[in-house]
Amino acid sequence: MPRRRDGVLRQPENAADERVRRVRHNGAIRWRGGELYIGQALTGEPVGPAEQPDGSWLVRYGPIVLGIIDHRGDRLRRPALQVCGFVDNPGGLPTTPQTQQPHQQT
Repeated sequence: MPRRRDGVLRQPENAADERVRRVRHNGAIRWRGGELYIGQALTGEPVGPAEQPDGSWLVRYGPIVLGIIDHRGDRLRRPALQVCGFVDNPGGLPTTPQTQQPHQQT
């Protein structure tokens, strides 16, 4: 069910198994004795790394997957972009010139 926008920005909810970390002023989180860059846009926001069965870590900002930290833990690997619409389907684009509507002077 859609919610109404009331103008209040709320913290994203993280799963119970995630270890919430705050993104620092430089866009990084503390990770295994060092820093791991997440992104400047999330400065001050909570992110939740959750360990996966294969030993990697899935990093989320609420329901948004930011990427995966692999076994080495040296950087966040971004997920592949999923694009939809005409960009995905160049065959769906018109290949012939389109007729234009006459422009009316007012």
